[in-house]
Amino acid sequence: MQIIQKIYAWLVHLFTSLGAIFGILAIILSIEAAKATVTNQIDLHHYYIKLSMFSIIMAIFIDSIDGSLARLVDIKKLAPLDGALLDNIIDFTTYSIVPCIWIYVSDIVSQEWLIPVVVMITISSSYQFCQTNAKTDDHFFVGFPSYWNVMAMYMLCFQSPQWINETVIIVLSIFSFVQIKYIYLSRTEHISKSKFIKTFTFIFTMLASISTFLAVLMYPIKTPTPFILIILIFSIFYILFSLKLNIKPVKNQSL
Repeated sequence: MQIIQKIYAWLVHLFTSLGAIFGILAIILSIEAAKATVTNQIDLHHYYIKLSMFSIIMAIFIDSIDGSLARLVDIKKLAPLDGALLDNIIDFTTYSIVPCIWIYVSDIVSQEWLIPVVVMITISSSYQFCQTNAKTDDHFFVGFPSYWNVMAMYMLCFQSPQWINETVIIVLSIFSFVQIKYIYLSRTEHISKSKFIKTFTFIFTMLASISTFLAVLMYPIKTPTPFILIILIFSIFYILFSLKLNIKPVKNQSL
């Protein structure tokens, strides 16, 4: 049984490492998209960007479940690697570096703001990933949790105006340094004592995730309004619920 658990533990680390593979694939595909732009092959550019986004979706999927798989055994004892460091290295690439490349090879922002927003994302993400209290003991992120890959996907798929994209990036970069707790969507056991609220949050998260997947699937066609509304309403829900938990934590609630 001990041998089986050790094999399982190392397989979990290997599974986590797949995120790095999808991260480098996303970078390679983005480079190919840039090459296609140079040769004025716009359809090919969109094709490679779409594949790059799907690579990151796979990385996000792995990141969302590898922790749960690791917690099934005493992984630190059975497979003595620094899993948290491995996860952070991969996440910094897939959540921060890749979206910077998307921004650089596309027209998400204007030329004047291209380098400034890339610098903002890089610096704010570096701070966020190196905070000693980046994640609290009750499983919340402190500061905007560097969801830059998802934000860049929305900007690409929604075809939102450049000034809106620039404003969003500036605001979120600032909030990376503000000590506000945000819900960790794959660890929601402390968001409420109510099973209904937890279930509702899970279902709403899945609905927004499916809408995001479909938005990428339809790219470069602009995301239909119903999907945009679902994602925007979920984003507002996420922010407001997170703020509510900052003001009134669960331990002070009587649900």
